Amino acid sequence: MRNIYYLLWTDAIVNDRQYKKKNPTWKLSSFSLITFINALNLFTILLILKQIGIKFDILAIGIFPGTMINNALAFFLQFATPFAILNYLLIFRKNRYKKIINKYSHKKGKIALIYIIGSTIIWFISLILT
Repeated sequence: MRNIYYLLWTDAIVNDRQYKKKNPTWKLSSFSLITFINALNLFTILLILKQIGIKFDILAIGIFPGTMINNALAFFLQFATPFAILNYLLIFRKNRYKKIINKYSHKKGKIALIYIIGSTIIWFISLILT
């Protein structure tokens, strides 16, 4: 059975590499985008859990003056960092993505695009309903 996680990554990497041809930043852009969307999904799940009455603690940081930078840093530390570590270890460490690309087929970016747009829409709807 195909692993959806690797299928998503294969689709995103192949599409990004084709789109950016000789630009060496394709790794960083793929990694950053998918990691951010993964973090957004975790945040959305926690929002939904909060709505049904399950309580949890969200990291609060008060280093900088103003809340926007503090909230962004807290989001990054609490939600994005675990996925950044996981994605690095499972996809990019020792160029493992090359093996994954050979093993899994891609759909010309359709799977990654559906994942990104779908996750963003679900996050936005859950944010409005909160």
